[in-house]
Amino acid sequence: MNAAYLHGLWRKSRNNPGWLSEMSGFLAPEDIEYVGELEDRYFAAIREMRDDWREKLLEMRRPDVDSEWARERRAEYLKGRLADAKNRLVNIRLERGSKIGSGDEFLDFFMKMDEDDCIAEVRRLLSAVSSVQASSEFAKGSLTDDMISRARQVRIEVLLGDKKMVSCPFHGEDRHPSASISKGFFKCFTCGERADAIRWLMKMQNYSFPDAVRKLVGERQ
Repeated sequence: MNAAYLHGLWRKSRNNPGWLSEMSGFLAPEDIEYVGELEDRYFAAIREMRDDWREKLLEMRRPDVDSEWARERRAEYLKGRLADAKNRLVNIRLERGSKIGSGDEFLDFFMKMDEDDCIAEVRRLLSAVSSVQASSEFAKGSLTDDMISRARQVRIEVLLGDKKMVSCPFHGEDRHPSASISKGFFKCFTCGERADAIRWLMKMQNYSFPDAVRKLVGERQ
């Protein structure tokens, strides 16, 4: 299938949980592999951006600008973006609700995509705010930026072994393995759940954020 078409399909559908499973009926194996590689490159880029931000934060530190101050500023920024995203979601749902019954399936399809994208953005920002707040709460005398950085560098393969596909534990019965283990991340193509090693410990073993970090870097309380 045409690469440009597949790329457009991935961009419009990737935030819809289970989209790849739904479309696997008409996508060839090589097409599925191609969009899977798009997912890997996308999340690798996000991870690189996050690491770059952390490096710049470390470089900008001064005696009068400590890590706790930086976390507070980061939290303020994320909370502002979260409020904006929630407002956009409300407006999208109101607009979509006003179009119900119009009979325009094409319009409804793309409006639902916009809604799904906004929902994904809200969830991502909620997770980011929670992560910053958790790291701030336990930073003093407990966690250091270096510990958090080292924990984030631990690949999830360390916890799950050398597997390519596994059954997803986050949604009901998964008879056919629907989650991939690739480049340090767990990604389910059915429910959309995604996790690095820290999030895996928090979700599967009920670790707190600091306990998950300590576990991965081998530190004791």
